[in-house]
Amino acid sequence: MAEKNAQEFKGHDVNVNRVSKARRAKGPHSFGNKTTNGQNTQKQPTSSSSSCHRCGETGHIAKDCKYKGYKCNNCGKVGHLAKVCRSKPKSSNMPTNFVDTDTDDHTNAGPVEDPQDSLGLYTVTSKGRNPFNVTVTIDVKPLEMEVDTGASMTIIPEEVYQKQFGHVPLQSTSLQFKTYSGEKLDVMGEGSVTVQYCQQKASLPMIVAKVKGQPPVLGRNWLEVLKLDWNSIFKMNSSQIQNANSELDKILKEHSELFSKELGTLTKFKAKIQVREGSAPKFHKARSVPYAQREAVGVELDRLEQEGIISKVDYSDWAAPIVIVRKTDDTIRICGDYKVTINPCIDVTQYPLPNPQDIYASLAGGTVFLKLDLSQAYQQMLVDEDSRKYLTINTQKGLYQYNRLAFGVASAPAIFQSVMDQILQGIDGVMCYLDDILITGMNSEQHLERLRLVLNRLKDHGLERAVISGSRLLIMGLKGHYPS
Repeated sequence: MAEKNAQEFKGHDVNVNRVSKARRAKGPHSFGNKTTNGQNTQKQPTSSSSSCHRCGETGHIAKDCKYKGYKCNNCGKVGHLAKVCRSKPKSSNMPTNFVDTDTDDHTNAGPVEDPQDSLGLYTVTSKGRNPFNVTVTIDVKPLEMEVDTGASMTIIPEEVYQKQFGHVPLQSTSLQFKTYSGEKLDVMGEGSVTVQYCQQKASLPMIVAKVKGQPPVLGRNWLEVLKLDWNSIFKMNSSQIQNANSELDKILKEHSELFSKELGTLTKFKAKIQVREGSAPKFHKARSVPYAQREAVGVELDRLEQEGIISKVDYSDWAAPIVIVRKTDDTIRICGDYKVTINPCIDVTQYPLPNPQDIYASLAGGTVFLKLDLSQAYQQMLVDEDSRKYLTINTQKGLYQYNRLAFGVASAPAIFQSVMDQILQGIDGVMCYLDDILITGMNSEQHLERLRLVLNRLKDHGLERAVISGSRLLIMGLKGHYPS
């Protein structure tokens, strides 16, 4: 059995959102004219017209600012707020959804009077920790929400609102969402709902926002009214982890054949190499192999032949020399150097490969991640009978013809990507990049259900030798996506 090292990633990729609270700007102060010695001299503006360097507001001087004792969330120093901090933002690997209220116009804003001016809405999940969820009853309908003591307000995503609370009328609100890149997100409005939790009942405000891939967040405005049973929440969180691990083991046992050492054979699809008509065959002699590698090359050729990947032939019009690639586990991979034979002569299959942006977008909103690696993926795909002659290689042991898709063929990536996309189409939260299948979910239950669907599809199409990734997802050579 291949190693099954499954790790759940608690927390999703960094996504920073900013909320602006629209507020009417107070008009500029009027300054009258004073007559002295028969001349009109305009009075100079008072210090209240300039913004305070501690909070960014006007109408007071810095020494009288009520925030002079506050600690900055950016630099950690006492004496100013983060929105006026001059230090560079801290770089953090902690997945964070940040929402902060701000005024639209600092220049004309009057003295700070609203005690909620500095409201913040945060959804912070540390790596290696599960979010704490609680189920509350909203208008007689149960809803699982993520508890966030750093969130000033409770936010319900539009999708959840439409499915469960569309009957609740919404009133306009002054809140405006902005992403860290400045893109505005719509806020649908604010409604009033009846919330019940453990014999507690209250009428509370509910903000509905057009955010995708985010769970409902239970913020401080609800926590001030509802007294949560934290002991049961902590126990439930631990129980959820154990249940998820148990369910994962069950799924893997149900699909144990996918993790065997035997090479699978993809059904319903075959690779076809389109060589342009009139192309002259190209035959190259075998290249000399260093003595230190000859034994390893011979062993690998024997293995490929035993598994039916290649077959020995006595004659061929086409023949490519081999290239020996040493892998990270010190084993070798034999590839045909097809750039000197068929690659210049074939009509390369055109099919787009995902780029990093495509992958990040498809995994947005996920809190649990897993990667399946299909070992020897290309070689699980048979080649059309008429195309095999083009894939002949010339080695120290003679001529061999590939029966399965070979590394080094110009069309191979596009052919394989196209087939995998067809196999996995229709499964949300799944992205395939060649032999890597990335699976995510907003919670463990959704993630495991998607994993089950993926494994069923692979099983139905004969693919095997799947390996589950370790504690980090290395995607296209990248270790993640973080803002600067």
